[in-house]
Amino acid sequence: MNFPRALVKAATFYITFCLGFLPAYYFSPAPPRSVVRPRVVRQEPLAPRAFNVTEDMRADVNLVIMDQANGRSYTRLSLLLYGKRPAPEKLWVRTYFFLPADPARRVWAHQGVEIHRPFAEHFDTTVTVAAPCGMCDDEDVPQGGYFARVQFFADGVETPLPDGERFFDITTATPVLVNVERAGEP
Repeated sequence: MNFPRALVKAATFYITFCLGFLPAYYFSPAPPRSVVRPRVVRQEPLAPRAFNVTEDMRADVNLVIMDQANGRSYTRLSLLLYGKRPAPEKLWVRTYFFLPADPARRVWAHQGVEIHRPFAEHFDTTVTVAAPCGMCDDEDVPQGGYFARVQFFADGVETPLPDGERFFDITTATPVLVNVERAGEP
């Protein structure tokens, strides 16, 4: 038996066999396809929602300074905008000061300070809020040991503050750096 001749005969048979099925494959009617109609779900557009300071941004308090000598307080914040809501035009910040060892549980706060267009250039920013310190003029106010809580307001929504004894928990509050000497004085 001649091997190359047998190989050619086998290849010819295989090609002829395959070509025999080719017209049947291409000219046969297509199997019926099941018709799937897309289900139309009607969605109402999302109602516009106000910017929510607890859901649409994150704020980290970096530093709180109470300048008792000059009657000012400073709060340095890192703000990060996330979510799909547009940034607020105005953001208000209020800092609360307290002494954890104060038996009267006194809390001092300044009026809300407005930050105009906090996210005008970037989705993350660092700002320093300066406010008058009304308690700094009192003679009986201690000169140290303060902690702070910071609250944010935007479009009528505010961040919640801890209630009751949790407000005075120093493990979640920010320690306050206190300056009691005027610049240029010994």
